[in-house]
Amino acid sequence: MGNDRPVVTIFGERVALGPLRPDHYPLHTRWVNDTEVGWNVFGLPQTRTLQQESEWLDSELQGPHSLYFLIYAQDRWRPIGVTSLTAIDFRRGTATFRMLIGDSADRGKGLGAEVGPLVQAVARLPLRCPDGAEVRGTHASTRRPVDPFHRGRRGFEVVG
Repeated sequence: MGNDRPVVTIFGERVALGPLRPDHYPLHTRWVNDTEVGWNVFGLPQTRTLQQESEWLDSELQGPHSLYFLIYAQDRWRPIGVTSLTAIDFRRGTATFRMLIGDSADRGKGLGAEVGPLVQAVARLPLRCPDGAEVRGTHASTRRPVDPFHRGRRGFEVVG
């Protein structure tokens, strides 16, 4: 991509996080339709159409209780996955952390281990509740690796 770096808001050493936008939906759909990813996202492989995935993502991105980020590898600024905090409970300070490294060629390289602490840093920022009250960030999360062989375990161990 050269100088055509995407919009990113959070930088790590080898990865960066930016907004998940509708023009990324076809890529996300391809990732969730991968058999290995499907087992962990849905509990079994299943095929999702672009329309199904777009409707679901639109709903998730508009909700006040979730944050989604596209994960970029900084070497060539290419998207490699998605990470999120969902079911954010502003009062209790909790959320569910998820991470999906889309292509199998990008898994097992420690990139997810770098994503976890970046999302954890976001989770600790003061957040504004939908009712306008400001609260301190989350302090706990549910961690679920998206990999049947638990290669993502290292990323979750780094998060703690």
